[in-house]
Order: sequence, then structure tokens, then C-alpha cells
Amino acid sequence: MPEASPPRYLKVLSEYVCRTTLEDLPPEVIARARWLVADTLPLIAAGAKVPEMREFAARQLAANPQGEASVIGFGRKTSPNVAALLNGTAGTWLEMVEQNMYAKGLPASQIVPAALAMAEHNHASGADLLLAIVMGYEAGCRINRATKIKLAIHPSGTFGTIGAAVAVGKLAGLKPDAMRELINISATLGLATSRKAILEGATVGRVYSGTPGYLGILALDMVQSGMTGENDGVASVYGQVYGDAPDVKSSIPQTSAKSFDPDIVIENLGTDFLITKGFIKMHPVGRSIHPALDVIEDILARLPGKRLDPRDIEHIGFLTYISPTLLHIKTPKTPFGAQFSLPFAVASLIYHGRGYVTNFDEKAFANPVIHELALKVDVAEKPEYTAHFPFKQPCDVRIKLKNGAVLEASAEYTRGDPMRPRSTEDLTNKFFEISRLVWDKQLAQNIFDGVMACEKIADMHDFFARNPV
Repeated sequence: MPEASPPRYLKVLSEYVCRTTLEDLPPEVIARARWLVADTLPLIAAGAKVPEMREFAARQLAANPQGEASVIGFGRKTSPNVAALLNGTAGTWLEMVEQNMYAKGLPASQIVPAALAMAEHNHASGADLLLAIVMGYEAGCRINRATKIKLAIHPSGTFGTIGAAVAVGKLAGLKPDAMRELINISATLGLATSRKAILEGATVGRVYSGTPGYLGILALDMVQSGMTGENDGVASVYGQVYGDAPDVKSSIPQTSAKSFDPDIVIENLGTDFLITKGFIKMHPVGRSIHPALDVIEDILARLPGKRLDPRDIEHIGFLTYISPTLLHIKTPKTPFGAQFSLPFAVASLIYHGRGYVTNFDEKAFANPVIHELALKVDVAEKPEYTAHFPFKQPCDVRIKLKNGAVLEASAEYTRGDPMRPRSTEDLTNKFFEISRLVWDKQLAQNIFDGVMACEKIADMHDFFARNPV
């Protein structure tokens, strides 16, 4: 039997990834890559403080695998794959990671740790790191965007494996044929992730973002060892495993009637960059909860003292698109589960008067006032709003007070969405707020200044040696 020709879309994608240089990228794309590094690093360090992460890392590092990649927050070096696993897992623990509705998942938390680990291990430059992140982001996200993914699957641990593999493959200098092989192999190494685990607050979901880096580096090792993948492993997995139910009702944006549409993968490749369409979270909750928190913040901003007494509230009702309605549980069982409960998140924001990571710590979770208010929160889908998603994320709220007064607010776009972007000041403030939890002021400033001028870093290994994270 004659050997099948490689699919055109994979040839185009692989050739684009391999030939593109940093000079080919628009300034806004490079700037976004810098912010993804800046956003990810302190989140990893803060997540590393969690007891489960301390134990997990200790077990993974027990064999003392050799390498020059930093395990952030642990003062250890290890192999790139183990570092990517641990850093990717820790980085999602606070649930404040970057998200992309068009890619349907959390790209940065899956791709950046692998690129950082391999860049440090191989003494790559900051410019090479940024380019690798952009290429990995675009490849993985475009493939997932082209997939009509099952609602039961959580996207972390799936397309991130391709993104991580492409990023480290770019750092390794792969040629187009090898890059295509890498994409095919990595496509078949993703996890069978369960969205239900996240909805139940199961912390296995944290590892969903750690494994793509580990598996992406494994895929690179396989290609460099001469192993091969399917002729079109992407279509096999994304068309028939992750996306074989094109008629299922979904909470995530669909761009085609097909379960997987290869034409969408390369549509406007090199001119339309998904990395610029991501969303950097300011609240430690599931992405779909943010519209509700936005309108609550709008109401609080209008009130005297910017506060609302939970005891004065009779009912809170939301009308929005389908995704937030999936996070409707009023009685989460754990602090982690509370981060995926819209009623709890809203109640906690009202109680504390502002959003912060401590809104979901053990003390906040034990607060009976917050739990009592969460029982008064309802969220319902408005089909017209779902029809506008992901291009708009409409949300209405109506708060009825016990004295009969009614407070209302509405928004079409979430703060941080490309149509309503966060300011540089917002992103900077977030970096230093999270950094304050783990680093001294000087180290945080050094890391920030370095990342904001990442192209000028000649050697990422030397950078982290001077600024141990």
C-alpha cells in the first residue's frame, strides 16, 4: 500500500511554526506572550505553597531526576518534564490562570511551564522563549478551536499537550517534517479529562494542566528517538475521540458543524493570533463566573461605602449564557469546589467587598453568612445570550432587598475580554499582589522587569540563577 500524503493543514501549520521568527510577529503578540509569562510565574510560586502540592512535588522529586529546570517555589532543579508537570499543576491551584474562550480552555497554564522548563534547561534566550510560547499557543489553540469538543471533556490536558509539544519542538529547532510528526504524536497523548471532576471540586483537575508539559516533552523525546505517529493523529483524536458528538449541546463556542474542521486550523494563520484573544483572570474562580462578579462589582461601586450587607438581601437572580449556569451549585463541599460555585463566589464577593484569593480560603469557606447568602443566588440561561457567545458574554443581575428595593446591572462583555481589555495597570497590580504572597519586593521587581524585557535576556538559565524563584 502506498504511503498516504500528509494532510495539507498539518503541512501548512508545521511549516509556519518552523519558519516563523520573532521579527515576524506583531508587537501586540509579543507583548501578550510577555504578560503570559509574567502572569504565570507568581501563580506557580503561590500554588507551590499548598500542602497537596508540597507532598506531590516531594514524591515526584524523590528519585532526584537530573536537570537544569527550576521547580518554582521549591528551590530545586530537575528534568524539564518533571518541572513542567509540577509547575503546570501548581500554576492552576489559585484558579487565576489565563483562559481563552476561542480555544476553549487554559492555554498558558499548559504551555508556558513546558516552554520555561525547556528554555532554562537548554540555556535558550528570552526571545526564543517568547517565540516558542506563541507558536505552541497558536498550534494547540487553533486545533482545539476547530473541534466540536464534547461537553463531558475538560479541555485542560488535551490540546495543551500539542501546544506544549510545539513550544518545546520550536526550542529544539525541529524541521517541518519532524514538527508534523510531533504534532501527530502529541495529539494522541492527551488525557481523557472529565469536566465533572472540576464541577465537583476534585483536585485531580489541577494535574490536567500539569501533564501537558510532561507529555509534550515526552512527545519530543519520541520524535527525536525516531518514533512515528499516525498520518493524521489530530483528526483521529479531535474528530473521533474528543469531538465525535457534533450534535451535543455545548457550553463552549463552536465554529463548525463538523466535529473537527481542518480548514479552521489554518484559517488566517499568521495574521489572526488567538494569543491576543485570551482572558487573564482577576478572580480565583472558574472563567464563566467572572461575568456575574463583574455586574456585582458594578452594583457595589454605586453604593455608599461600596458595600452591601448580606443580611439585607432577599434574593439574587442572574440571567446569562449557558456556561455560568453549569456552575450553579449552592453548597460546595470544599474551598476548592467553592471556586467553581457561582452562588458561593457571588456571596463571598458581596461579603468581603472585593475579590481576592482569600475569598476562598478555609476561613472564608467556613463563614456561615457566605453560605446562607449563596442559597439565595439563582442563575438561569437566556437562550438569546447563549447565541451571542463567545463573541459576547452577556449577563444581567437583579438583587431584591428585604426592604423592597431592587438593584440591577448588566454587561455584554466580561472585563478582560478582548472587547473590554484589562489595563496594563490591572495586570501589573495582579502580578505584584500574587508575588507578595511568595517573594520579597526586590525579587518580584527583578522578575517583573526581566520578563517585561524578555527579548533582552540572553540565557534563561542565567536569569533564573540570578533570580531564584
